[in-house]
Amino acid sequence: LKAYLNKFINDGKFELTFHYDSDFKNTPRMRSFMDALFDIYKIELKDKNRLVLVSDELNNNAVEHGTGDCWENQFSAIVHDDGTNIYINIEVTDCGTGSAKQMEAMKKEKDSIWFDKHHSIRGRGLFLITEKIVDKLYFKDAKKWGLIVGIEKTI
Repeated sequence: LKAYLNKFINDGKFELTFHYDSDFKNTPRMRSFMDALFDIYKIELKDKNRLVLVSDELNNNAVEHGTGDCWENQFSAIVHDDGTNIYINIEVTDCGTGSAKQMEAMKKEKDSIWFDKHHSIRGRGLFLITEKIVDKLYFKDAKKWGLIVGIEKTI
């Protein structure tokens, strides 16, 4: 997998977008992809594991909450090493009915009720886990359908 992914690196920059079935069976594949990619960039184990967790969360939320009529998600990864920092941008696009405005409202609501102290098993990942790991969590409406959930991280 690493040899294959190396083909997409040009001047320290990796950029790849692919489409996949909106199904939890793809979670291990996504995890292996991200794990191999972060190994190529020699990202430290602690950061690598956290970023793989974030990509899992983005994928799993797209499958669980964003599967619409099309049953197809899109995954985009851009990683760039400029010699000083490694810049990571990951986006998952689903084909559900959610919107960026809805997600921003949900985030604001959860922030207002001290959501970081919430102890339920479900419903914490995207906001609680992801925001503590990445520099930026963002939402955009997809042009064709669904929602784009993205993260940015600089290491």
